[in-house]
Amino acid sequence: MINILYIAYQFPPLNIGGSARPAKFAKYLNDFGIHPIVVTLDSNDYSKVYPNPKSDSNLLKGYEDKLDVIEIPTEDLLQRSKNKIRNFLEIYFNIYRGNEKKYWEANYHKVIADYLKHNSVSAILVTAPPFSILPLAVKTSKTYKLPLIVDMRDPWTMWNMSPYSNYVNFLKAKYTERAVFKQARKIIATSKVTLDDFKSLHPSIAKEKFVYIPNGFEHDVQFKSIAYKPKAKITIGYVGSFYYTPESRAQIMMKWYKKKAHRKLQYIPRKEDWLYRSPYMFFKALHQLFLESPELEDRICIRFAGNREPWFDSMVSEYNLENNIEHLGWISREASLEFQASCDFLLMTSAKVIGGRDYSIAGKTFEYFTIQKPILACVADGAQKDVLEHSKMAHFIDVDNAKKAAKQLKDVFLTERTLRPNEAYINSFKVEELTKQLTDVIKSVI
Repeated sequence: MINILYIAYQFPPLNIGGSARPAKFAKYLNDFGIHPIVVTLDSNDYSKVYPNPKSDSNLLKGYEDKLDVIEIPTEDLLQRSKNKIRNFLEIYFNIYRGNEKKYWEANYHKVIADYLKHNSVSAILVTAPPFSILPLAVKTSKTYKLPLIVDMRDPWTMWNMSPYSNYVNFLKAKYTERAVFKQARKIIATSKVTLDDFKSLHPSIAKEKFVYIPNGFEHDVQFKSIAYKPKAKITIGYVGSFYYTPESRAQIMMKWYKKKAHRKLQYIPRKEDWLYRSPYMFFKALHQLFLESPELEDRICIRFAGNREPWFDSMVSEYNLENNIEHLGWISREASLEFQASCDFLLMTSAKVIGGRDYSIAGKTFEYFTIQKPILACVADGAQKDVLEHSKMAHFIDVDNAKKAAKQLKDVFLTERTLRPNEAYINSFKVEELTKQLTDVIKSVI
């Protein structure tokens, strides 16, 4: 059995989107001769980093004996961030775009040094975000001469939900990312678009270092032909977060000369419109549909499960959809699966990269595949759209033309049709298959 350090700052019982991928791999690595020693944030300290954190002790149930977990405490990041001057300075000068490293670092090095003094490991696998912890893994790799594998769940330098405070910070992030990639023996990305972005941004990094291993799902899918017949009441469901805030979008879209003085130097390497990731374009299309076909208004209900964002109600009101929307708030995983199974359609959205292709593939995509319900894909050009097209499980809705989108929705809701999922393609996202690919990467660097 090969022992590895698996540095995953976000890991169960923390119930957050970023903990799902490392948890799934950690469960199955033992089946391929790899024993993970997971290094993660102390579960007693979640509230020091995340406002209103959620925990779920069932996420690793039955797999506890397949991995070892080292929980490392952190200083209180949130409490320190309440100091407005400190907060401004940390945001303005922070090259990591996150403070997790700063408040975790001292305890991390102490605990890792003590562990490696008495135990042997053959490699380091680190997963990010948060990106700020990547230099910690680099230092451990150099200090103990251990091969490093970097699992990038998202791009770092080119992840632009909000602007850089200035161009210098962009360059620092780019060069820090490059330094991490230079030390890494392998660099994993979850989408092919992200891989292309990495290669373009860092042409000096050997292309053979880059590997594509997407997210996936556990257990077998009970495939079936997905038949839909028009019905009196139609339920559309959505699970999870949208990763959109009006304030961040405004800073991305606003002309520099219109910004406040301390924001005039903000830098955006490319424009990503995260309004498209919200349900805004879908709401706009529904509003147009109800104007043209008012008889459908009483037949359609859209239900959301997840944290209710502050902007959500005003977005609903903007398109007069109060009678069509129901928000369940946060629900457990078991309840989430039951909720999805009860829907007629499942909604998918994506951000839009202006003049380019979106790189993100939502983790819920693969859960949707297992539910075997038709997907309403309100997505822009990019990786998300590519995956859904190949799956043969989606109806695509135009995100830039409300009239066309309304017609597409009407056709979907009022036409009897059958989708036939691409079984071979969908099965390529089984976690067991993906873990085998990860194992091959690990063994290749040892």
